[in-house]
Amino acid sequence: MKNLFLSLFILFSLITPIKQNKISAEPVNFKEIQQDITNSKNTQGDDNFVTQHNDITLKIGTLEFPAIFVYQDEKAPYQGYLIKFNDFLGVESFVDNINKGCDILYDELLKECKKGLDNCQKDCDDRISILLKEKDDLQIKLKIQIKKTDSEKLKKYTWTTVGIIVGVGTGILTYELVK
Repeated sequence: MKNLFLSLFILFSLITPIKQNKISAEPVNFKEIQQDITNSKNTQGDDNFVTQHNDITLKIGTLEFPAIFVYQDEKAPYQGYLIKFNDFLGVESFVDNINKGCDILYDELLKECKKGLDNCQKDCDDRISILLKEKDDLQIKLKIQIKKTDSEKLKKYTWTTVGIIVGVGTGILTYELVK
């Protein structure tokens, strides 16, 4: 895509009329440009850019494993798959991207859970405050009822005492009259 834009730009700049006194340009060598593009494609696919030939530990996410450096014509110390370093970097970036995606998903789920928990806590606090208000109202009503009961007890004792005195007095009076 970059090569297409570069070619179109160069072609457009050659076709449009340019005043000679303002701009002077050297002629474009298309064969050299094509050769540079071809060489850059060839060097991008080459995996032979290792500068140190030491054994290393490769790390992908939380997984770590030792990697033995094997020269191109050397016999491998064990049977298995060899992976090019660029392919390893691709796998590593893939795993990192998956981890980032999981982190984003985890963060969103955590936000939703916290939001739900906050709503639940708010509803619970509202219900508790309503219950506390009802408890206070009931305590006030209980105190009033206790006062009413105490005054009714006093009235009952008073009327009972008055009734007993009147009854005894009436009984004595009747007894005296009958005699």
